[in-house]
Amino acid sequence: MFIRYFQSLAHAHFALRHLERKYTPELVKLNYQKWIARQN
Repeated sequence: MFIRYFQSLAHAHFALRHLERKYTPELVKLNYQKWIARQN
């Protein structure tokens, strides 16, 4: 369970890094913030 948590955290981290390289960090952050706002 402990290892699984960190593996999922690493997976999310590298997915975001991939998006930041493909687009820009600013664009990824902006869209993430929009997504969070829609969740509330």
